[in-house]
Amino acid sequence: MTPTLKEYINTWLENRVKHTVKMRTYLTYTDTARRHILPALGGIRLTDLTSLTLQAFVADKLTSGNLKTGGALSTASAGLICAVLNLALRSAVETGIISDNSMNKVKYRKEYGSGAQAFTAPEQRRIECYIAAHNKIEYIGILLSLYTGLRLGELLALEFSDIDFKRGILNVTKTAHYRKTGGEYAFCTDTPKSKTSMRVIPLPKEILETLKEHKRKSKSRYVISRFDGRRIPTHSYQYAFQAVLRKCGVRRLPFHALRHTFATRALECGIDVKTVSEIMGHGNAAFTLKRYAHSFTEHQIKMMNRLSALLFTVRKRTPIKTVYPNTG
Repeated sequence: MTPTLKEYINTWLENRVKHTVKMRTYLTYTDTARRHILPALGGIRLTDLTSLTLQAFVADKLTSGNLKTGGALSTASAGLICAVLNLALRSAVETGIISDNSMNKVKYRKEYGSGAQAFTAPEQRRIECYIAAHNKIEYIGILLSLYTGLRLGELLALEFSDIDFKRGILNVTKTAHYRKTGGEYAFCTDTPKSKTSMRVIPLPKEILETLKEHKRKSKSRYVISRFDGRRIPTHSYQYAFQAVLRKCGVRRLPFHALRHTFATRALECGIDVKTVSEIMGHGNAAFTLKRYAHSFTEHQIKMMNRLSALLFTVRKRTPIKTVYPNTG
């Protein structure tokens, strides 16, 4: 007899997903299935799971799937639910349990986003001025992300041993997240997001000097810690960052905006796309170029105006003569 979706997904998560993806991804898939998929579809057998049933399920999630408010679920969250279902059913087809993946026929609105959000140069100056005026060791991470493009997990996993103070370089070799294990929350360290995320980042001299001073005062082996040396959970650091934005009167953007800000400023300063791509840990320069194409707008305007000024000067020295055909 064909297993129910609940029986199959639980087996799929434990035997196939858990050992092939990062632990954080496994936990995200498990939580998505437990909270959203299985309560509504868990009792249906795989052979009875039609595209119409799945379409109705997705439509319901998009209109009233928010478990906190009872309202509409975000497009991104609905997309994650659909992705987990799609992967599970695709695996069921590959193992011969069912012959067709019904999720292939389900239609839903995709999440395209509005591009990478970054702080403007004046906003960045206000953030840096606030950090300089309030000497808190927790704020070092904000400054470091602004000038290296580190992700939050990479930042919180960073140890002083990862920094070569003589050469002025930073080695990104791991990432950290805070999750519940055995009933208690604890830090978990994993390899970075992708193979290209394992990278070396040259540090600006000013940042290097700041880190040297910070190391002398720190009571922890981790670069980012509390005053007493204890590590800071991911959500706590995000809250602290939002408090900084509020106090210095800057737009409330997520911590990840610091990474986008670094890339934007770097490109605006004329650093080539390939170098920025390598520092960011992107798979290729084409992705960086596409993601941060907006950063070139001001530069393009300046270059076009420079071209216009050059041509105008040439025209003044050598007027263009228009020759009309002789019609008489």
